Amino acid sequence: MNRYGNSRKKEVIVGQIIRSRSMNWSDAVRAIAYFKDIKHVSRFGAYCRRNHLSLFPVHFIQSDICRPELLFEMEMDLAVLTHGEKGRET
Repeated sequence: MNRYGNSRKKEVIVGQIIRSRSMNWSDAVRAIAYFKDIKHVSRFGAYCRRNHLSLFPVHFIQSDICRPELLFEMEMDLAVLTHGEKGRET
């Protein structure tokens, strides 16, 4: 999300990447949210609600790795359970 609250374009791009892998936001299982200023953590909650992200483990880190024009950057893992994959025991 950028400092001006306009993250819609990036959300659309990220959503397209996730969907291209036959996944969706609800497949999120873990995230690290990097904040330039930790006071922007409340914006993360708004971001999750807007994207219908349910509760999942999130680590909040104040760090200067976040690009200056952004309030936060997020690293996220997604997972989908599959059954009966060849070569795997159930």
